[in-house]
Amino acid sequence: MENLINWISSNKNWIFEGVGVAAITGIIAFFWNKKKSNQDGTYSNTITGDGNYQAGRDINITNTSEKKSPIRPRIEIELLIDGSGQQNRWISSKNSTETATFTTEAIYHFELYWEYKLIIRNNSNVPAYGLSLNIKNGKFNYVDKINSLEPLLPNTKIELNARIERNFEGKGYESQNILSQPYPDEIKDLLMIAEYMNEDRNVFSTEFKIENGSQLNKTI
Repeated sequence: MENLINWISSNKNWIFEGVGVAAITGIIAFFWNKKKSNQDGTYSNTITGDGNYQAGRDINITNTSEKKSPIRPRIEIELLIDGSGQQNRWISSKNSTETATFTTEAIYHFELYWEYKLIIRNNSNVPAYGLSLNIKNGKFNYVDKINSLEPLLPNTKIELNARIERNFEGKGYESQNILSQPYPDEIKDLLMIAEYMNEDRNVFSTEFKIENGSQLNKTI
């Protein structure tokens, strides 16, 4: 304190001249504005940590360490009947008389078949890569192969031909009753799993099944 008084005494002429007054006025104005700014509630703080914080009247917090859910394609499957029929192979030895071969009661060996379109759709805005199809329950005699190297582009589809064949020994109207079923015994409990990836190589799956005559898709 004594040093401050001695300094003022030694510099009183300078302090109370125009230059000194201007300097003191500037210092007072600086501290006054700073105080007023704090009273208005505006602050600027830097906080270290995992997040990025910006503070004012409101505060927005962005947690950069939080993991975002990967964007996934939406793959769905549909099975459409594309036709069915039968071929007479030969007359059965089970016929009791030759006359029976000329009536509706005649027994024949038939080859029955069902043809399908297996449609796989990408109902999303991102491509699906490495698509594969695994039949877990059910049986087709033939299914087209998928080119897993070719991506399934957004909002597009691929169609695979599929076929079921069955040998049947019986009467003509019996074979027709069997063919009227859209989902014969071979696929009445069909279960298939489609696997695919997004561009980050995250793996996803879609489960397709036939249950009580209905087709169901479920993402896994």
